[in-house]
Amino acid sequence: MDPQRLRQAVEESAEELGVSPDVVFLHNPEHTLARLEPQQASDVLADAGAELEAAVASGLTSSWGIASWNPQPLLPALEGTGDTSTPQVFMARSGLTVSSRTLHAIEAVTALWGLSPAQRWGMSPFAGHSTDPVWDQVNARMFLSDDSSCSNLAAAFRASYELPNVSRVAVGTNQLGHLRELLQAAQLPANDSAIVSYRALLATASTNRRRV
Repeated sequence: MDPQRLRQAVEESAEELGVSPDVVFLHNPEHTLARLEPQQASDVLADAGAELEAAVASGLTSSWGIASWNPQPLLPALEGTGDTSTPQVFMARSGLTVSSRTLHAIEAVTALWGLSPAQRWGMSPFAGHSTDPVWDQVNARMFLSDDSSCSNLAAAFRASYELPNVSRVAVGTNQLGHLRELLQAAQLPANDSAIVSYRALLATASTNRRRV
């Protein structure tokens, strides 16, 4: 996360796009932070954030954020001096494949930054494999508040907005019909009690694994 390389990457992105991007993400900083002592990790993250804030101030991008696959290593850095910059957006994994430990880390990180739900985004709701047979075996419709006629996959996508609570979910598809179904599913009401029960089961399973 060298600041000069970050600045160069943002400048090159804006030049290639021909327009300043709405948001530039610092991807997976945990790969670097996990190898550092907490204070050093805090300093490195602060330097990267300061450089990205400078990019926003100079008009290279409208905002900046952090995208993290495993936010656990971010916690020691954020719990240090408190001098790290606050991103406008934090994007992390969401959905039924996210572990209790990762959910806790995501929520702890966003709480330390004081981010609102609108600033929390999700990604990889199907763990990168929407064609995996598991999506035909899990009854994801139980997470909806009515007997919707949407597909099981679409119901799993809707659940990803609640695990953890996010305002947007990034997903890729090359099928227009699939995209339309996911957009419609995002508007469906969730079964809040089912979400709470599921999270409790996840936490219990995680605790039992640690005891073994």
